[in-house]
Amino acid sequence: NRKAAENMAALHNQLRDDNYTGHDLEVLLVRLVFCMFADDAGIFDQHALRDYLVQRTSVDGSDLGPRLMQIFQALNTPAHQRQSSLDEAIASLPYVNGGLFIEPIRTPYFTADMRRQLLQTMDLDWSQVSPAIFGSMFQGVMDAKERRNLGAHYTSEKNILRVIKPLFLDELYEEFARAIKSGPRKKFAELRNLQDKIANLKFLDPACGAGNFLVITYRELRKLEHKIVAHLAKDTDTVDWLSSAGEGAGTLRVNVDQMYGIEIEEFPSLIAQAALWLTDHQMNMEYSRESGRMFKRLPLTHSATIVNDNALTVNWEDIVAPSELDYILGNPPFIGSNIMTATMRDELELNFNNTKNTGLLDFVSAWYAKSTNIMKQNAKIRTALVSTNSITQGEQVGVLWKYLFEQGVIINFAHRTFKWTNDAKGIAAVYCVVIGFSLSETRIKRIFDYPNVKSDPIEVQASNINPYLMDAPSLFVERRSRPLCNVPILTKGNQPTDGGHLILSDEEKAELIASEPLAEKYVKKLIGAREFIQNTSRWCLWLVDCS
Repeated sequence: NRKAAENMAALHNQLRDDNYTGHDLEVLLVRLVFCMFADDAGIFDQHALRDYLVQRTSVDGSDLGPRLMQIFQALNTPAHQRQSSLDEAIASLPYVNGGLFIEPIRTPYFTADMRRQLLQTMDLDWSQVSPAIFGSMFQGVMDAKERRNLGAHYTSEKNILRVIKPLFLDELYEEFARAIKSGPRKKFAELRNLQDKIANLKFLDPACGAGNFLVITYRELRKLEHKIVAHLAKDTDTVDWLSSAGEGAGTLRVNVDQMYGIEIEEFPSLIAQAALWLTDHQMNMEYSRESGRMFKRLPLTHSATIVNDNALTVNWEDIVAPSELDYILGNPPFIGSNIMTATMRDELELNFNNTKNTGLLDFVSAWYAKSTNIMKQNAKIRTALVSTNSITQGEQVGVLWKYLFEQGVIINFAHRTFKWTNDAKGIAAVYCVVIGFSLSETRIKRIFDYPNVKSDPIEVQASNINPYLMDAPSLFVERRSRPLCNVPILTKGNQPTDGGHLILSDEEKAELIASEPLAEKYVKKLIGAREFIQNTSRWCLWLVDCS
């Protein structure tokens, strides 16, 4: 997966450096990803596209771009509408539709090196690409500074499952387990009802990036549906139903149009759309292997709704009706209050209805507020977001959670602090929490506690989950500037006023002790807020009783 991402990033950079840039470049890359997957995964005849490009394009790359444009045009044209004189290899490609190939883009021109890079990338087995490739690809193309500015932190599958399992998946599997233990007639009805239920669920990721949350959510729903259909097929009463469905049509009802996303950057939003189509095909092939009945969805008649816009200013109601929405989930940007832009601060305040002290809040807090506003239109909606753990500590709690609790928010489950990990290079160095919340009570409340930030969690049930993610009453420790008891007001904290002459770095400490060993007993560790929070070290000369 990482090799595929790196190869695509290299091709991106070669084309960009040759002035093939912007929207056209982004659309081209997404189309190439789809085609490489299709070439290996059974959408096209095995390696039909690669063989064509190897055999029918010049080694110098001069005609590769026009050939690709011909291929894209064919993929967007029904077979019966194609010219009879079309190259046989291109004519054999299926009609894809779905909007992926409909938009005209500038013809790219390739060099020999670019052609070689593309063919090397096609040599990889794209049928084995996991949804994680798209997030990794996204990060591979973006430089580290841009990722920081956008707060983009690609979410691994492990971390996504920490969100979706307690949010909805565990509950669906409990229903499935109860259904298959029922008597034959009741079992059939309950399984059909469960299939109806999951086929009508709608999900919104309002910071969807390259679509990882939606992809894993869709994949897990399909896996459950496959289990449901397999159990239905075992029941002799369902034989007529299955045979009349024909080639799987009608038996599988979960589809990508149940997924909705908002993404501020165009490139990842395009990737997200394609990633869901490819995941759908992967699951269709998995179903075909399991059932022994071939099932494809071509041409693409259903698609996810992925909107390229600012999630904090666009109306979510215009994307999916709150009355139809079931779950909000995702990983909004990680941007601390001290590094937010003026525009970000305005967007934050807008979603908090000008609540006081929002300047203390991290950027992710705006997604909590906006999700709550949507849930107020449909109390059945449940939300779960990945966030930095700072929103459950210190000054932010009294601002963010007091506001949310006043709106009726209830915390249903929480993963306490764990260290962020993912499959991409340059992974985010942050500590996270996952918080599931809604405006209605759930049957149980769950806390996932980590013995250390790198370990697997231990689950405990709670009677109440407070803003500090503890099983305790919901109290708020708010900041105050005056002491609780009758003592003088503190005018200055633990602030050294030595002009910096008595403070040492690690290097200065080592140099001092090496030159004057007797000074070691006067060197003490100096711990302030920065040293405590960021685990850095400073030293000072503590000259008490020194003569």
